[in-house]
Amino acid sequence: MPKHTTSSAAEEAEYLKVEMDEVVQSMNKQARSRARRATNALRNSALDVLGGTGHGRTYRLPSSKGTYVASAPGETPAVRLGDLRRKWRQYSLAKGTADGVQITARIKSDMPYSDYLDEGTSKMAARPYKQKIIDDAKPKIIRIYGKHYIS
Repeated sequence: MPKHTTSSAAEEAEYLKVEMDEVVQSMNKQARSRARRATNALRNSALDVLGGTGHGRTYRLPSSKGTYVASAPGETPAVRLGDLRRKWRQYSLAKGTADGVQITARIKSDMPYSDYLDEGTSKMAARPYKQKIIDDAKPKIIRIYGKHYIS
């Protein structure tokens, strides 16, 4: 092993530090990008899961001669106006931890009744859909995060 002078060892240490900082920055950038792609996968799954028609009661649309078929208890909510299906906020949250950065991909419905549909109320049986969205998106998200960070 060749002997290094103090200045040479210090230069090598500084070079390695710069290289490692670049690798860490690249990985953080990739992780944030993957979080955005994961939120898109969740959003696309929400569109798929909430895109069906129901098998419950038939209702007349207000101020119209048209009708729609509501979802039956236990089914995902049927599309009436499409607001629950369309209106989602996408979040990518980064949080520093002792081990590095934890990045969470999340979507949230803008509709105030979304939890009532998923969980049910004292007057309405649940129309669960949140877990179905997660289950549909999970394989896609595993593929997104499963790729190598360093090439």
